[in-house]
Amino acid sequence: GLLKAQIVGVDGPFGNLVTNVPLAEFEKLGYKWGDSIHLTLGAIELDMPFTHTFSDVGIGKPLAFIDSRGRLSFSLNQTNFAKTYNIQAPVNFTIPAKK
Repeated sequence: GLLKAQIVGVDGPFGNLVTNVPLAEFEKLGYKWGDSIHLTLGAIELDMPFTHTFSDVGIGKPLAFIDSRGRLSFSLNQTNFAKTYNIQAPVNFTIPAKK
């Protein structure tokens, strides 16, 4: 009922957080596109939608998406997630299964 995983990198100049979680593993939690997920990232807790594109959220808002590598990633729309929250890989995170 709980995904425990890791941020394994920061994507270039954009500050997106790259995880070690492939889409198939994330799907086991029961989330679908558009659902809100609760992310605990170190001492940070955020609720964010699982989206297809950045434009699905407002500027500066968090989102979870599947990156070009096919892995779960986290971002802030048009804002650098890593710099905003002072995140450096590796860092552990958790996401509970959908209720």
